[in-house]
Amino acid sequence: MIDIEFMVQFLALDALKTEVPPLGLSSHRQWLQWVGDLGKIDSATVHSLLAIESFYRMHLNQVSLQNKPAWVKEESVAEERQFVQNLWKALLIEVRSERKND
Repeated sequence: MIDIEFMVQFLALDALKTEVPPLGLSSHRQWLQWVGDLGKIDSATVHSLLAIESFYRMHLNQVSLQNKPAWVKEESVAEERQFVQNLWKALLIEVRSERKND
């Protein structure tokens, strides 16, 4: 989940170089939707990231209410982790490519 939050910050900072965000963006979920609306990432990716984050939040809330440690078994989120890792790699490759062209 932290990776998703950092990714939103990364994308928002990139967008802020050329765009002015609408007033009232108060959560990273709203910022994620905004960068998606700008085309920084496609709507399917925005939806996937929001779904992954919702799953994590729901799970963490459930275990917290049961006074259990806030852990998620790695194998239960392997696909989601891979999705986020692949997206980070693609974003970083894109940034490197842009820097070479500058």
